[in-house]
Amino acid sequence: MKVMALESSVKQVAELDRSNFIAIPYEFIPESHRVPGKHRMVVAPGRLAYSLALERVAEEFDRKLENTETDTLGRDYIGYFSWFESLRANLLLGNNIPTLNDFGDFGRLLYQGMREEIDVYNALGKLVEPQLLDKYFLDIFGVGPPLRLEWLDAYLEKREDRLYILTGNKTNVEKLDENTLMEERTPGISLEDWLKNPTAQGLPRENVGEGALFYLSPIYGDRVARFSAGHKATVLDFREGRPFGRFISLGVRSVRHE
Repeated sequence: MKVMALESSVKQVAELDRSNFIAIPYEFIPESHRVPGKHRMVVAPGRLAYSLALERVAEEFDRKLENTETDTLGRDYIGYFSWFESLRANLLLGNNIPTLNDFGDFGRLLYQGMREEIDVYNALGKLVEPQLLDKYFLDIFGVGPPLRLEWLDAYLEKREDRLYILTGNKTNVEKLDENTLMEERTPGISLEDWLKNPTAQGLPRENVGEGALFYLSPIYGDRVARFSAGHKATVLDFREGRPFGRFISLGVRSVRHE
């Protein structure tokens, strides 16, 4: 089932430097997650930060874009993005917001790379050291200050008492997988179990193991997914993510299928 793209009129106006993006070969990605005709996915190791490319994009917004927060590696990034603004900014740069599958595949790659189970390369083909992959992983999934949040490309919509998940800038519409865990756990679910064995749509399964990751379940309509890490917990959140909502620490990551 298809719907009109929410941002179908948005055309790329600038190109983000993707040389340090992490490359994920399609051999690593489950077949159901791959994009036909593409051979890899590249993912930004950090959340979107102000740059020369963003200067060209900024005029498309009705407010000033600027770095507002710093992550655990000392990198500044733009917060106070709504989900819609995050989507628009990435499209203007020729990228997308990560879907749940993109986000999970990236997490698995970082995890295996930092444990030296596989070699990981950036978009230019340079080997990325396991110690750096560990820092990238902990910035996303590690408990501790500062607070870090990011949007994911998953829009939940209720239709006739059924939940649908919309991805690809709301162009792809599917009924929520019946194997999805629907109850909230605070705490928690196993991060490793979720990353290893998600549903086909990238969500935790009903039989996901127990763990420390807080899970605010997808039982609400008109919500979007976000992931947060902070002083006390990491949270996969489908409850608080209102598409027009903003928060100073809430940024976005960029991905591109090539």
